[in-house]
Amino acid sequence: MIYLLLVSLIILLLISYYAFNKKLMAPSFILNLVWIFSTICAMYNIERWNINLHLNTYLVIILGNLLFLFISYIIHLFYKKKKKSNLTTDNKISELEYINISNSKLIICIILTVITATIFIYNVLKLAKSYGGYDNYAEMMSNYRSNTSYGEDSLPKYVTRLYNIMLPVTYLLWYMFINNLLVDRTNRKNFVYLIPVFILLGTSLVNAERTTILNFFIYAITIFYLLFQKSKYYTKKAEHNFIFKVLVAIIIFLVGFVSIRTFVGRGDEMDPIYYITFYAGGSVQLLNLFLQNPIKADYFGEEVFLSFRQKLKKMGFNVEARDIVHLEFRESNGESIGNVYSAYRKYIHDFGYAGVAFFQILNALIFEIWYEKIQNRKIKKNIDLSVILFAYLFVHLCKHSITESIYVNLLNIPRLFLFLFIWKFYFINIKINKKKY
Repeated sequence: MIYLLLVSLIILLLISYYAFNKKLMAPSFILNLVWIFSTICAMYNIERWNINLHLNTYLVIILGNLLFLFISYIIHLFYKKKKKSNLTTDNKISELEYINISNSKLIICIILTVITATIFIYNVLKLAKSYGGYDNYAEMMSNYRSNTSYGEDSLPKYVTRLYNIMLPVTYLLWYMFINNLLVDRTNRKNFVYLIPVFILLGTSLVNAERTTILNFFIYAITIFYLLFQKSKYYTKKAEHNFIFKVLVAIIIFLVGFVSIRTFVGRGDEMDPIYYITFYAGGSVQLLNLFLQNPIKADYFGEEVFLSFRQKLKKMGFNVEARDIVHLEFRESNGESIGNVYSAYRKYIHDFGYAGVAFFQILNALIFEIWYEKIQNRKIKKNIDLSVILFAYLFVHLCKHSITESIYVNLLNIPRLFLFLFIWKFYFINIKINKKKY
């Protein structure tokens, strides 16, 4: 059945490719692409995990992805018809222009990032060392992860708030760097914009997590493609070169992902290929196991809206919310295969099979409408907040086959407000140099 799943997903991918004008960033195309990757990773372990994919697992994945494709295509046809009725519509920008932040603002960004990183790293190491019982750095960070992820310990609130304030700043600077790279690759100042970005990424590693690095990697690819394909120098040949560079970047990223596992407290002795397929493909088998032995929700939105419910609870509202975000671990053929189940698990756990239909329709509406609006208008020559927020949330659609994190971030109102606030009062009045691409 898993081979049928792969073939069916490839068919949906090809339909998405041609239905959406061969656009590689079309939400439906990406959704099926990531599911193909996870399925191939699961197939690598088909004997080791004794995978016997059940019919209901196959139907959940295929019908869920098909529904997303169908709704997206209806929206695409609507915008296509709307575009034809407006003969003056020009969905290409004639130029990208160099975005130049003042030296004073850039220095402030760097100083604040260094201060935040110093405070953050100091508190992480202080807490990690307090547990004792370690012989090396890897064991110390493993203890830290266990106590902070699955226990009640955490960093001081002011530390995490400082980190969360700097996160939108680095996303904005990342956008500026990519935009400017397309304009002028020789301008050395452009690389200074990456200093706060890499400081923050290094800080996340000390915090024993790689999710931030993964998110920034996907975000960068999304921003680059959205800006580049709108430029007047975009061609299919250039797109093919872009695809090749992305594939090389993905290989380098995966090698790095495996290489730093000891540094972040994951001292597994798995071979590199199994390590990658374990994380990317375990979700397929875990979803399969969950559907055969499901766990019912105790209250509305227990998993999908967990983060939102936790925030309401902290604010004093009388709502139930788990203290720990992690799902249960499961074994397959005597081996632990983790606790990452894909987005479909949470939809079904909280709302049954109807939840798959509801959220896939909602996902398609959110991402396809937003994507079409970006495709059918000019990119703003200043920092385009709409593109930034789209890429920020699009990252989580790219992780659909691994986990559900779309609504964790969509309902993170404070962080979205921070994006708007920092953009409005810090980045909105930056200079635009008349150097064109």
